[in-house]
Formats: sequence, structure tokens, C-alpha cells
Amino acid sequence: MISVRPARASDWRLLRDLRLRALADAPDAFGETFAHARTLEENDWIARATFDPTVYRLIAERDGVPVGMTVVVLDRVDHGLAHLYAMWVAPDARRTGAGRALVRAALAWARQRAALTVELRVSDTRPDARALYTACGFRLAGQRSPLRDGAATDCESMTIRLLPLVMGVVNVTPDSFSDGGTFFDPGRAIAHGLELRAQGADILDVGGEATNPRAKAVDAHEELRRVMPVIEGLAAAGLATPDILPVERVDDETDELPWVRRARAAHPTALAGGCRISIDTTKAEVARAAVRAGASIINDVSGGLFDEAMVPAAAELGATYIVGHLRGRTLAEVFAAEGTVPWTDVARELNDRKAADRLAAALVGRLWVDPGIGFGKGADPDGNVQLIRHAGELGRAVGCPVVIGASRKRFLRRLLGGDQVDAGSLDAASVLASLAAMRAGAHVLRVHNVTLLHTHLTAYNKK
Repeated sequence: MISVRPARASDWRLLRDLRLRALADAPDAFGETFAHARTLEENDWIARATFDPTVYRLIAERDGVPVGMTVVVLDRVDHGLAHLYAMWVAPDARRTGAGRALVRAALAWARQRAALTVELRVSDTRPDARALYTACGFRLAGQRSPLRDGAATDCESMTIRLLPLVMGVVNVTPDSFSDGGTFFDPGRAIAHGLELRAQGADILDVGGEATNPRAKAVDAHEELRRVMPVIEGLAAAGLATPDILPVERVDDETDELPWVRRARAAHPTALAGGCRISIDTTKAEVARAAVRAGASIINDVSGGLFDEAMVPAAAELGATYIVGHLRGRTLAEVFAAEGTVPWTDVARELNDRKAADRLAAALVGRLWVDPGIGFGKGADPDGNVQLIRHAGELGRAVGCPVVIGASRKRFLRRLLGGDQVDAGSLDAASVLASLAAMRAGAHVLRVHNVTLLHTHLTAYNKK
């Protein structure tokens, strides 16, 4: 039986042995040579296996015996790109499904890290490998290059395009602008989260404080009272993916997150690619409790402006941190100063936030940005549309994956004629806005109606 599992730092000897076997078996398939790899010291192999939030190492096993490996790496410059390296399956394990299992697991991790494209290079001497990648959805990219310096063998690039992540909204509030009170009961909120997951949500964004202009502010105690039963319930239902959270910031044996320990005990070979839980909050106290309970994303619409303890908390917890754009230190200030905010200003101010708190260094591979559709921009429908249309350019300017949350926002109501627009029309407009964001290069689409968006994404992907 073939199984695939993530490699740990303690697997360095196993990774070394697999790599040496691969280089000896296929000397014209890799950029590294067997002769070079044999010169590496023990510390070099340990360093290769050391935890890095931008790297995911996978081991394939047949009946518990290691028979293959691969490594997927997030590009440090192009935030939407990941690279597949070191792919190898032992000769006696080929045609068993091990190769496909490794590729599928690598693609799932890359997508959950918000990559939109995965690239690899395949040697001209490996038609079998090219056939495998083609069967997995990769296509030739038309770029050829030498396998390595001085090599007579060339290789060709292949790429696969991934769909953006779908973030489903779970509002545990009595006064949210779209569904206030509908899921205020924890049991109903948990059931709603499970339903969104079944409909195709990759992320469940749980929030306990409404952020519309008419909503009342709540303190951390009340917010925790609302969201904690929901996050705990979703985690207990198996919707928290432990391998997404970089728990190897400490040794596996000293992991301090009980939900991760429970998840690993229940699913010891669990891979990335399942559902992630996000906590929608501006408070560090709430974020800490939520991550300990099962969240692996902190969605902060204020980008740390409302609570100076938030950024240090995100860095310490190891969660993905979404930095939202707005202007002001409170929601009252934000909505009191509505107006046009060009995407170039949003990019500049988000870069200023990154520099001020050294976000890029503290959150390598774990920093996403949100242009804050509607936050201080609700009076200008055209301005919000421009933010959506320039999502890809924003991501390139800031150097991070981009989250677009246009669903059921006020600017859509205004474009459709006012507050009396019916729910169906509003959801249809929300999907069109999300699809426009996807075409512009957005990496994550935050929506209320997951079914409708997922249907359109599926149809789009079949073109």
C-alpha cells in the first residue's frame, strides 16, 4: 500500500539516503550530482531537513518502507509561484501510484500556501517523468535550459495553474451586515462551517465582531465567548489541518498546541491540503486563544493598527497573518473618512506596514495582504472595483499573496441600485467580483455563498 507523509527534521538521515539513491539511479535527471552529494557533511543534511515555512518535504512509503520523495518550495520573489524539486520514486515502486501521490500532496500544500502556479523542470532523458507530470495536469511551458552547468543534457519547464483558495465566512455575530444573527448560536455556526466545507471552502473564516459602520464594538471577553466554541467544534470535527501550521518551530515532541497533538495522533500521516480555520479578529488576545484551539490563519482587517500586540503574537504563534488595509485606529475613524484610495496608495501603505513591524522577516512564507475592500472605501464603488482589477499588481508590488473580500459589500449594493437589492442579485454580483479578482491575480477569495462561487470556479477551470 502506498502512503505519503510529510518529512520532519528528525528524518534527515532518511532524506539523505533517498536523495543519494535518487542521484545514483538517475544521474541525468537532477541539477545536483551524486559526486557532489556524497561530499556533504552530516550538518549539511541536517540543515537541508531543518524546518522552513517555505519548504515542504514529502516521503512516499510502500507498506511502511520509504520508496520516494519530493520537495516543494515557495518562490521567495514571486509570491504566487512554487517549485517542485527532487522528485524521485524507486524503480521497483514505479507504476504503483507513488509518483502521483507525491505530486498531488505537493500541489495541495502549494495551493494552501496560496500559490497559483507550480513549476518544475524535467530532463530530456526522462520521458517517463514527463508522462507522469502530464497526467497530473502539468503542461510544457516552452522554456528550455541546461540541466546544470556543463551538462550535455537539457531540460524543459512544465507548469500547472492552481485555482485560488476559497474562504467561507462564518459570522458568529448578531449584527453583521450580511447575515447578522443567523449563525449566532454556536451549534448553528458549526453546522454552517461544516456545510461550507462540504460546498468547497478551503478556509473557514470565523468572526465574533461585526465590522460594518453600524455594528457595536465588543471586548475580547465577549468575542472569545462567541468564537471559541465554534473553532473548538470545527477542530473537533477534523476541519483543522495540523500540517499547515508550522508546528516544527519547536520539536514535534514539545509541541505546545493540544489540538495539533490530537490531530496528529488521530491522523499521523495527515498531509496539507485539507481545510484551514481562520480567526477574523483585530485583537491579539483573541488570536492567541483561537490558534491554540485550532485556527492556523489570523485575519486582521486592521493590519495590526488596532492592537500593537497583534504582529508579535502572529509571529510567535506561527500562523499565517492577513494584513488588512485601512486608515484609522478605530472602525469609527475608518468609516468617518471614506473616500477614493487608489491601489498604488494601498500598496505603498501596506509596504509601510511591512517595514514598520518588519513583517516580511517575522512572517516569512506566512504573510498575506488584503486591500480592505469597503473599509474606508465604501463611498466609492468605482474605487473598489479598481482595487479588484489591480489585485495581481498589488500582490507584486507588496510581494505577498492577496486576499479579496468583496462579497456582499456596500459598494456592490450601490452598483446594483441601493440597499433594497435582493440577496440573489447581491450574491451573483459577489461572484462576478470574485471572478474578476481571480482573473486579475488574487490568491484567496473570501465569500459568503461558497456553492455559487465554487460552481463558477469549476466551470472556469474546465475551459
